[in-house]
Amino acid sequence: MSVRKRAWRGGPAVWYLAAAFTICAASAFADSRRSAGVAPPAGTESSPPKSLTAWLGSVGDTGGLSLAEATDIALKSNHDLRLAIKKAAAAGYDTDAARSLFFPQVSAEYGYDVRDREVEQEFGGQAVPLGEKEFQRGEIAARMTLWDFGRTLGAYRQAAGAEEAAAQVLQRVRQDVIYRTETAYFAVLETRRFRQVARAAVRQARDHLKTAESQYRNGVVTTSDVLRARANLARARQELIRADNAVSISESRFNNVLGVDIDRSVCIRDEEAHSRGLLSEGVREAFRCALRTAAENRPELKQMAALIRSARGGLMSSRGRFLPAIYISGKVDHLDDKYQVHKTTALAEIGLRIDLFTGGRDLAGWRKARVNVERAEEQAAKLLDLITLEVKQAVLYLDEALQKLDVAAAAAAYADSNLTLVNNMYGEGAATSTDVMDAELLRTSAFNDYVSALYDLQVAESRLRYATGVIGWGTVRQVVERQEEKR
Repeated sequence: MSVRKRAWRGGPAVWYLAAAFTICAASAFADSRRSAGVAPPAGTESSPPKSLTAWLGSVGDTGGLSLAEATDIALKSNHDLRLAIKKAAAAGYDTDAARSLFFPQVSAEYGYDVRDREVEQEFGGQAVPLGEKEFQRGEIAARMTLWDFGRTLGAYRQAAGAEEAAAQVLQRVRQDVIYRTETAYFAVLETRRFRQVARAAVRQARDHLKTAESQYRNGVVTTSDVLRARANLARARQELIRADNAVSISESRFNNVLGVDIDRSVCIRDEEAHSRGLLSEGVREAFRCALRTAAENRPELKQMAALIRSARGGLMSSRGRFLPAIYISGKVDHLDDKYQVHKTTALAEIGLRIDLFTGGRDLAGWRKARVNVERAEEQAAKLLDLITLEVKQAVLYLDEALQKLDVAAAAAAYADSNLTLVNNMYGEGAATSTDVMDAELLRTSAFNDYVSALYDLQVAESRLRYATGVIGWGTVRQVVERQEEKR
């Protein structure tokens, strides 16, 4: 038996210790990776150039939905969440059905019978009538199992475990909806910013074309410079068309996640990242400890624990089928027949019932139940590996996003300064049209990289909260502070 499987059989506390150790190791690896990285030039860390700051002013809409408000809409309207709610409700009804077997089962029956003739018995050569040809009868019966060696109890535990598992699935689907809403929200903002950069590139290309035409009229440059400038403007316009389309697609996907009409106009606010400096000294240690909450808050872990209990309940129920069931029953009969002296009778019974031969059905059911327990334990071990990997990846992605933002900000500042310098040189005749267009492409690429890094950080934060099972609690920093308060 594997170590992970023994951990599951040993209870959740053992797993928590193993998971916390693995998660902290992942965060420590992220720390060492960050410390080995190349730092951006002094004074440029996570600080975009002034022109980029102006361009990347709010891309949100006045009075638009905040991220929290968009999440509330998704939690009310998302189809996946509604389906999960229905599934959890159905599992609850299965538990109610299993619980009913602990109570007496009461039934009633009524019949109007017609025979082909009266019932007669011959006595001394004469026919004596015993029953009417037509008569009515009624019966009320009750039956209750006193002991069946775990058959009923196991079935109830199986259903209760399945209900708890469905509740945890619902919780994870809720977290998934929040995560998808956040990523779709940031995708809309990101594509809008890409569109801003594309529009700025068109303006810059148009300005360069005017400069080239002016230089051409003054005899400073040749026709080739003007043609290059016009081709450059056409290319920039094509990029703007792609950016406009990307915005429309991202907004449609956002509406789809919210569960509303995909053609509805999207009106949202701008949101800022909350993770800048989160892995710095002081906060980093607290953040690493906060990652331990993955072992305590991932709904899948509670789901697998419930599924193991459910499978073990099924095994208990299947074993009970090899043993007798002890029961009590009683009934009251009424026969509306004029030949009956006592038309109403009562009967009480205590009995024992056992299936002596079922053709191998009960044995196959027991073997299947045992395999189901082993499969659930193996799935739990697999889930442990998967969650550990997801948490480690989330930590590393957040660390990468923070580093990329620093580098991208520096690159954008350099590219912006370079374009200003080249434009001045071109006006003085010291640079060519090709130099200007190369500088324009460099700045547009650098600004796009900065936008990507900015929203990669947003998504990385959401991904980490999703991986640790605390998405919906607030920002990563708020989660850290909450954990610190508990300690």
